[in-house]
This record gives sequence, structure tokens and C-alpha cells, in this order.
Amino acid sequence: MIDKFKGNLFLTKHEKVYRLVELKKSIESNQIDKDCINFLYKFNRINWLCTTQCCSGHDGLKTPYIDIRISLPFEKFFTKCKEISHNFSIQILCLEELMPSFCFWFDQNLTWQEGSNILLYHFKK
Repeated sequence: MIDKFKGNLFLTKHEKVYRLVELKKSIESNQIDKDCINFLYKFNRINWLCTTQCCSGHDGLKTPYIDIRISLPFEKFFTKCKEISHNFSIQILCLEELMPSFCFWFDQNLTWQEGSNILLYHFKK
């Protein structure tokens, strides 16, 4: 139950474990775009972030995106984002009460794979 993590500004180890278990269930029940699965595994190997939502761009939503929660201080995260902001629109979301997440909307000329590779490259530095 995600409610137990409300009020946490930053991603915790317990929340990440919970979200990864839920991701596995979603993949097994075919609720995740197949184009995204390998990248989600790669993103979630980065210790300071966890994916929360994604879309490879279909069903009328032409712009691929990925949402993440982070355990880094926001300043460090925004420093990383400055290098990649020309490829993405970055939006701060509070979809879940007091639990900020960040949505990366890929530029229209980027495919899911290209956009994901750019994010992975910069986030692993």
C-alpha cells in the first residue's frame, strides 16, 4: 500500500522495494509497454531513483514519458537535469500526496529507446 509512504519527500529503500515488487506484478500481467521493460530494469538499478510510471507513446499519447522518484537532494538532481533539459520537458509532479516525482516528457523527435538511453547515460554519471 503506497499510502504508508505518503509524506516522504524522498524515495526510501522500503518504498523502492515496494515499487519494484509492484512493477514485477505489472510486467507479469502485461500492464507495462513491452518497449519499456528493459529500460525500466536498467533505470531501477540506479540506487538513487525508482520508476513510478512510463509510456512508450501510443493510444493517442504520442509523447513518450517516464516518471521517477528520487532519494538524491533536489539540488543534485537538478544539476544532473541541466545537462539533458534540451531533450526533455521536465515536470515536477505531486500525484501522490506529499510525494514529489519527476516526469520526463521526451521531445517529439526522440523515440522511447533514444530518450531512455540519454537519461540512463546522464543518471549513471
